[in-house]
Amino acid sequence: MAKIIKNMKNKKENFAYETYKSVESSTNFSSAKELQEYRSLLMDRVYKKEIPFFKKKFPKGLGSTLEVGSGNSRILYALEKENLITKAIGLEISPSRSTFAKEWKKDLKSKIVENICGDIFSMDIKEKFDTVLCLTSIFPFFDMLEKDGLNKFIKKANQLLKPNGIIILESVTFKQEIECALSYEGKVNLWAEFKKTDPFQFNLVEYVWNEKKRELVATTYNTMRHKLFIDGPTTKKWHMEESKTIEKKLSKNSFQIQSVYGGYNGNTYKSNSLEYIFIAKKIKK
Repeated sequence: MAKIIKNMKNKKENFAYETYKSVESSTNFSSAKELQEYRSLLMDRVYKKEIPFFKKKFPKGLGSTLEVGSGNSRILYALEKENLITKAIGLEISPSRSTFAKEWKKDLKSKIVENICGDIFSMDIKEKFDTVLCLTSIFPFFDMLEKDGLNKFIKKANQLLKPNGIIILESVTFKQEIECALSYEGKVNLWAEFKKTDPFQFNLVEYVWNEKKRELVATTYNTMRHKLFIDGPTTKKWHMEESKTIEKKLSKNSFQIQSVYGGYNGNTYKSNSLEYIFIAKKIKK
């Protein structure tokens, strides 16, 4: 499958690459046991969140699938285990995450998932898919990576889909973080502690919200659990569109909205929802 994908050109490395380039590097894990515990934690998350949703909403499966921003491919591996995909490509910009996914694939003995390291905006993809996934808050990056980036991605996704193919976009809405930032004149510092099975112990993040541009910037530091090391700073930038605006972009690019959910619980999206999931079908122009 890899032969059908090639780089069109080398692009200047962007913040998404810089942010994720060393995530899940093998040096983050002090032992094979710690690595296995981390993998188990990832799968626990998938089976509590994404898999029940996909099993309920797509009982016949997703068919051939392209996931953009697939990270460690945990979702694809779980979908494979549940027989919800027939074959898949995970496209991930981070070399370390793509390597992590490939090593995990060997241990899982996955037969239908292929991991490709690359940028969706600079890849020439020849195959057509039944489903294009863009999950875990990736699609709000696109407008920050390129001018009109989300619209360009949706257009490309349409080209990559077979007739009546499905696109699924999911992101958290960051409503709570934005509200906190607004309470402190647009900037707030927050922290959280990871679970004990995670090689990192604390996440420290500064959120800056630009209401006029609807742009959220997060500058993050992670502290290691077992050694004196701070990973960071890393920067993530999201352009937080309103639900109706995203629906308009999907319709503009020949997609018919099937459903808009307020998260993996399957409830209808509301203005106070902390997530949104858009499911749309490719239609003839």
